[in-house]
Amino acid sequence: MTEQITSDVTDQEINPATARWTMIGLCALFFLVALMPRALTSRGLLCAVIGWGAALSCLLLVLSRLRDPVRMSVVLRRPHYVQLLVQGAIFIYWGWHWDAVYREMPLILSQVVFAYLVELIICWWRHGEWRIGFGPWPIVFSTNLFLWFHDDYFAAQYLMIALAYLSRELLRWERDGRSVHIFNPSAFGLCVVSLVLIAFELPHLTWGAEI
Repeated sequence: MTEQITSDVTDQEINPATARWTMIGLCALFFLVALMPRALTSRGLLCAVIGWGAALSCLLLVLSRLRDPVRMSVVLRRPHYVQLLVQGAIFIYWGWHWDAVYREMPLILSQVVFAYLVELIICWWRHGEWRIGFGPWPIVFSTNLFLWFHDDYFAAQYLMIALAYLSRELLRWERDGRSVHIFNPSAFGLCVVSLVLIAFELPHLTWGAEI
């Protein structure tokens, strides 16, 4: 299904009832972003959250009708939580010197929730199971170390995360007898969106220059 799991994991299966509440909880948590004062004062951000949230919720409903119930398990891999700690330290240091980073953190965390939902949908669709861990954090943090969209165009920020996961799942090859993704997921999403911004002279829609 994905890269071979190394010995640096803890694996625990989640019962079906908890799995259902996990899905409901993630959707509800994402929609809560729409209640932030920042979202209520930005039509673009509000539409991005409601639009993406509705799309992901609909996909989950479709999968629940077409596929067997998803099998969930908790799998914690050392590379993922080490990256989370290192990148988290970078954000703390960065925000100490530029307060815009701390103001952006609620939206960065919303992207983490979004990433979990996208990962769930893709894994359920392709494999029938979802291994929950810290994997979304390095992808989201890596993306946000380089590019943020302004609130009115924040739908594109979520698009970068979706592209990262689609590339990880669909653009793969065999190496050393294992199926692995060809591109770094966050780099792929950043590259595709950045090329569009450059081609159409739209960098002003982002905080790219300030970052």
